Formats: sequence, C-alpha cells, structure tokens
Amino acid sequence: MTVSGENNVKGSATAALMNILKSNIGTGILSMPIAFRNSGIILGILTLPVIGFICIHSMFLLVTANRKLSEKLKLTELSYEETAEKAFEHGPPQLRPYASLMSKLVSTFLTIAQFGISVAYILFVAESFRKVLSNYSDEAGKLGIFVYIMACYPLMVALNLIKTLKYMAIASTIANLLQGIGILVVLINLCQDLPPLSTVKYTNWESTPLYFGTAIFSFEGISTILPIKDSMKRPEKFAGPCGVLSIGMIIVTLLYSFIGFFGYLKFGEHIAASVTINLPCKVIYDIIRLMFATAVFLSYPLQLFVPINILWPLVQSRLPLKLQKMNLVNVIYRAIVVFSSSSFVPHLDLVISLVGAFCSSAIAVLFPPMIHYATVWENRDKYGRFKWNWIRTKAVLILIFGFIGLFFGTYSSVIAIWNAPDEP
Repeated sequence: MTVSGENNVKGSATAALMNILKSNIGTGILSMPIAFRNSGIILGILTLPVIGFICIHSMFLLVTANRKLSEKLKLTELSYEETAEKAFEHGPPQLRPYASLMSKLVSTFLTIAQFGISVAYILFVAESFRKVLSNYSDEAGKLGIFVYIMACYPLMVALNLIKTLKYMAIASTIANLLQGIGILVVLINLCQDLPPLSTVKYTNWESTPLYFGTAIFSFEGISTILPIKDSMKRPEKFAGPCGVLSIGMIIVTLLYSFIGFFGYLKFGEHIAASVTINLPCKVIYDIIRLMFATAVFLSYPLQLFVPINILWPLVQSRLPLKLQKMNLVNVIYRAIVVFSSSSFVPHLDLVISLVGAFCSSAIAVLFPPMIHYATVWENRDKYGRFKWNWIRTKAVLILIFGFIGLFFGTYSSVIAIWNAPDEP
C-alpha cells in the first residue's frame, strides 16, 4: 500500500520543502532547551549535530533503497513498509523469510510513532492555550489539560479530512510562516541578557538518555519522507547534496542547535517543557504562543497522515461492502483516530522523550540501514571489497547506536513518567 495521497495530485519542489520543514519542525524544536538541560549544554551542542547527521543519513539510505527497488521492480511508488518488505524479499537468503514480518514491524512502529508525535502536538497546543488564557483568568489556569484538548477536537477532525499532501502543503506553508516568525522572535528574546556559561551544567550524564529521546524525536519526519517524495512532480529533485531533503534538514539541524543552546543558557534549570512557556507574560509573547499553537495545529494532519492511511485498508476490509466506499464512514473513522491520539499523559517533555526513544529510534535509525543493506546486497560485487565492507560496518555501527539509544532512552522515559505528578 502507498500513502502518498488518495488522488495522486503531484506538487512542486517548493511544496515538498514546505512539507519537509513542517514535518520536522514541530514541538520538538521548542523542547530542545529542556533536552540540553538533560544532556548539559556542551554535550548537547556537540552531539546534536552528530545525531542529526545520523538521522539525515538514514533518511538518504531509505530514499536510496526506495529508488533502487522502484527501478528494479518497475514500480512508481513504494511506501516505507513496502520498501522494507521488498528489500528483504530480494535481499540475503537469511532475511527473505522475514520479509512479511519486517513490513509489519515497520507499519507498527510507524503507526505508534506518528500517534505519539500527534499526542505531543495536541499536548503542546492545549498547553499553549492554557498558558495564554491563564495569564488573563485564574479559572482558566485551573482547568485540566484534557478540557483544552477536547475543545480543540472538532477542528482537529476537520483538518484530518484533508486527504492529499499537495493540499496539506498549503496548511504547511501557513504553519511555516507563523512558526518562522515565532522562532525569530523567540531567538531574539533568547539572545538578550544571557547569563555566563558557568551558570548551566556542561554535562549531565544521569539524564542523558532523556536527551537522546528528545533529540531523535525532533528529527521526526522520516515517516513522511517517502510520501513527500512520491507527491512531487519531479522526484529527482528530492535527494542529492543540493536536493530538497538536504536543504530542508540542514535548516532543521541549525535551528534545533540554536534554540537548544540559547534556550537552556537563558533559563537554566527553570526551563519548561516548551521554551514558549518561559517567555514573559506579555501580550506580544502571548501572540507568539498562539502563533506556535496555530502552526503546530496546522501540522497535526500531516503527522496523522501516515497512520490514517496505514490503518484504513485494514478497517475498510472488515466493513460490509456497501459501507466501504461511503465518505461518511471514512469521516467517522478519521474522527475515531483523532480521538484515540488524545493524550492522557500531561507531560509534554516526557511524552516526546518516550516516543523518540522507543519509536523514532526504530524508524529513523534502526530500520533504514537494514533496508539499505538488504537492497544493495545483490550488487555487492560491483562495489568493490573496501566500499562493501564500509557499507556493512556503517550499518552495524548505526544499529548499535540505535539499540543503545532505544533501550536506555525508553527505560529512562518510562521511569520518569511513572514518577511524574498527575499535572505539570
């Protein structure tokens, strides 16, 4: 199954860039300061570009495998899970029996990851509205976070009725504009009246696993990479050193580094789950908080796009024939998916860390090198001994990195959620 869109309308490279930026710049960027608190400011600024490079390289491995398999099998579009299945089917003999299992694993982790990202998005929007309203009403601040989530529910359902990435790019463009202005204002604030570097921790090894989860989560767009590529009129412009993916991810990595470093340096140990919460209680900053909330809100359907399209054929096949093509049934299905992504864990930073460590580690770090290795195995003799050994060694190193991060990050996040209070 493909998830590139239901009516196959193709978009431009600019639309693809907007979707890449929007699918990667969400709540994660505003949580980077608390991630730097968990790692220490020096460790964070040194390791974030490394983690970013590994995630971006994994994206290229996935795109390369997808392109090679599409050309070999003469297929125009292959989803992430289809790419995994075909790679194992035509890969080393030892892996071929696990082709179907690999496809199901990828689908499962994709669905859980995108649900988790959607949960983080909903939490951020609800918390932003609560923060703004509580500045003007004490009663608004006393309401639980779930009340704000349910207030947003009708609009969340309406946005998720959009079925084509080309039209989501319109919402992504508006969201990028709002978020771009918001990030600029936040950066201006963060760069003023900075304390000396000695006021923050340089390293913080005890909570570094939480940092890893947040950092991996922040590079959250790998699940939308193939649908975005397939949505382009000219997909050849997607990859390459100067392609849409490279340009978009370089921008993303630089923004994460700046926000993380200066946010933690300015607010220190008092940094909130989202840096916007730390901004002064002034009208201008309330407007910025609302702009970020609107931008993340408009990004919400892009994050649910993959799980909605993965799960719908499974649901549809179990319906009576006369109901399978009814638009109303699809609307009800989407409304149920949106409701199921509502959060009951009211701690944005811990949700982000858990989703990043458990799910994003798998789909962004673990799966791509395995898929790439299985794809190019057939042509290993053409690479030469040195290059082929490098491909294998690199795959093993990335896998070790991913497994370590997944285990320690997940364990630390679960313990932190278990010990956290009911309300932040």
